Amino acid sequence: MDYFLSSNTHQAASFDMYSASTTYPMEIQNQYPDDGKGWILESKVKADNKLLDVDAKLREAQEKNKKKKKKNTKDTKELWASSYFRAPFHLQLKRVDPETGSTNFVSTFYICPVGVGRTRFMAAQGSKASVPRWMTKLFTDNFLDQDTYLLATQQKNILTAEAKEVEELLK
Repeated sequence: MDYFLSSNTHQAASFDMYSASTTYPMEIQNQYPDDGKGWILESKVKADNKLLDVDAKLREAQEKNKKKKKKNTKDTKELWASSYFRAPFHLQLKRVDPETGSTNFVSTFYICPVGVGRTRFMAAQGSKASVPRWMTKLFTDNFLDQDTYLLATQQKNILTAEAKEVEELLK
């Protein structure tokens, strides 16, 4: 599993490409810019389905929902799923051609805490192709909604634990 995305996110095939496994290990680099006051985490892994393939095999759904996969030919390039996190709030996801370093689409997220249990979320996408705004909103909302259940069930537990830690520190 990767640092950036929860297992719930892997319901979407495009985000499964950012996960790692024993077959597809993730390369990780740490940087400490600004004289050690900052932190940057960069990772890359081969952009391929991992968890979804395992899930399909376990559910024996591979035969029912067999889709034609593109065969790797000379014209088809293998991409790397690249994640860039700059603490405390900037995350960038893209699939990169390892030979040229170019990409066709970049997703950027800014996640900024604004209070206890409250976060401001901003997202932007850049693409070489023209993407309608309604489609961007649809996919962003789907991405955010995948963690709604987790947030709704765990928020009380996390806030209670944080409150206990604060009480201990104030003693």
